[in-house]
Amino acid sequence: MIDVKRIALKSLWLEFKDYLNIRIEIFKLSALAKGSKLIADVLSSTFLFFMVMLNFLLCMVTFTFYLSSLFNSYAKGFGITALFFMILACLVVWKKDTFEKLFAGIVVKRYFNKHCINEQEIDAGDILVSKKQSKSLVRN
Repeated sequence: MIDVKRIALKSLWLEFKDYLNIRIEIFKLSALAKGSKLIADVLSSTFLFFMVMLNFLLCMVTFTFYLSSLFNSYAKGFGITALFFMILACLVVWKKDTFEKLFAGIVVKRYFNKHCINEQEIDAGDILVSKKQSKSLVRN
């Protein structure tokens, strides 16, 4: 009788160890998947930011040369553009908190819309529940 209990406990212990190893492996793979998504998003956003800034810079250079041709003076064209950038910089410094909140809100909203709403996890054991299913569960 004691041997049967000992064998049952050993098999239960082995199954528990296997279960823990599987859960650890799932956690590692899940963290790797989410981390790689985040890194890919950061890299693509950085690339997009630099492309937009390069486009803005080239548009401003074009606008500067257009103003220079209008005033028949490079100094006046570049001076007006420099004055525009000075006013823009003063506006950003003056309303720094507003700009920080705006950009932080955009970044956080983009991250959560892209990474968290698609795979909303509800702690119901090992079950991953989609957003539609979670809404129906909350209503019931």
